[in-house]
Amino acid sequence: MPVVGRAAAAASSIETKAANRLVYWCRDIRDSSLFQIFIILVIFGAGLLVGIQTYPLSGVFAELVGVLDDMVLWIFVLELVVKLAAEGRYPWRFFKDPWNCFDFLIVALGFMPFTGGQAVTVLRLVRLLRVLKLVRALPKLRVLVIGLLKSLSSIVYIGMLLILLFYLYAVVGVSVFGTADPLFMGNLHTAFITLFRASTLEDWTDLLYTHQFGCDVFGYDGVMDACIAPQAFGVVAVVYWITFIILSSMIILNLFIGVITSSMQDAKNDISDEAVDEVADEDEDDDEDNVIETKLMDLSELMALITDEVEAFAQLEKQRRSAAMPPPPSRPLVPHDGHAPGAEQPVSAPASGAFRTMAVRAAKSASPDGKQVPLQ
Repeated sequence: MPVVGRAAAAASSIETKAANRLVYWCRDIRDSSLFQIFIILVIFGAGLLVGIQTYPLSGVFAELVGVLDDMVLWIFVLELVVKLAAEGRYPWRFFKDPWNCFDFLIVALGFMPFTGGQAVTVLRLVRLLRVLKLVRALPKLRVLVIGLLKSLSSIVYIGMLLILLFYLYAVVGVSVFGTADPLFMGNLHTAFITLFRASTLEDWTDLLYTHQFGCDVFGYDGVMDACIAPQAFGVVAVVYWITFIILSSMIILNLFIGVITSSMQDAKNDISDEAVDEVADEDEDDDEDNVIETKLMDLSELMALITDEVEAFAQLEKQRRSAAMPPPPSRPLVPHDGHAPGAEQPVSAPASGAFRTMAVRAAKSASPDGKQVPLQ
């Protein structure tokens, strides 16, 4: 291969490899466990700074906290730059991940000037959002949050079922126990609150004993004036409360747990698939970069070859013209009269008109005997 072609191809290859080397370097930093641990520690530090700023600060300590807060912000900016550079020629793919958009929003809010009376509160809340970056930094915590978010639709339906259960038992409770227990079952909304308390297993046995034995025996200590018509319901109260506790606290609670657990498993699978897709995309980008680099090298070699061929053809054409061109003829010496030696003198053209008359007069004056000299 010609020297010029090798030089051009080498220069193009060096430029392409330099750009790829920067991308690979940023990817190594982004995927490094040390870098991730460092970011997690910075997030914890940002959370501590937010807590410290809730206390009145003054003097050097306040300035130190401000400097540390600025350092945290610029570290997050550097993190974004590294992650954007790691995407190579496709930086917009960084924003396809909602968590990356959330990180970008947090950093952008850190540069917004907040003014006014509530500026300190707003700025503190913005800084508090940095703690939520832990969700992005810790994969296990991310699985929990995504699982909860994915289970919201199912939780809504379970909540509707729970409200329906509360409504049925509240209506039954007011109808059966309302007169004997006006303090806890006097009306519908009071019964709702009582049932919610029982569903959390908060002293639900006190409610059972009050209805089982009567308000005059149990449950109305210190408020006996409210126990107007005490009545013991016995087995009815036992069946009512045990069935409610089983349905609300055990079955429906297990439904919540089952839905959230299933959603977390789905979230874990989704995160694994995203990681696999991300690796596949990066490998595809690497392959594409290698193909582009190879094509650029081939194109550089071809251009260099064409350039060398054109130069060789021009040199060959120059040599051919030099060999085919005859030597220039030697020019003879010319005397002072302007005619070459041995050459015939040019014959003057016959004069005409005024010029001929002047020539005749000049010839007569030049002749010694005054005779006319014939004109040639």
